[in-house]
Amino acid sequence: MLLLPFQQHRVNQQADTAWGDNAYLAMFGIGFSTPNASVPWGPAFLAPVAERVRREADLPVASSWGFENPLTADKSIQDGQIDLAMIGRVHLANPNWSYQAAQALKIENPAWVLPAPYAHWLSRYKLAQ
Repeated sequence: MLLLPFQQHRVNQQADTAWGDNAYLAMFGIGFSTPNASVPWGPAFLAPVAERVRREADLPVASSWGFENPLTADKSIQDGQIDLAMIGRVHLANPNWSYQAAQALKIENPAWVLPAPYAHWLSRYKLAQ
């Protein structure tokens, strides 16, 4: 298992936070880096590892492995296993994934997960159905 600490991002000083001047947001990415490992590929297969890291480190965690299905990603987030499902690889394979995920998750007005010009066009011309 490989824990990748994400770059710390400074909290917007304009926001009214209770943390003061030294507020940072940190997150761990859960992955692996073992060329000869026998990887148990499957839906959200690193989610239990991410959940343990999240619980023991008390920090947000993210993973990108096994979240091709939007229902799997949503369940892992809702169950508290991960805080963020990274879907870059999924988007490379299917640029319409966000729209299709919104439909699968029964989001009202699924076209509006897209940039406004696209969402407006899809909604206006009823292609979003």
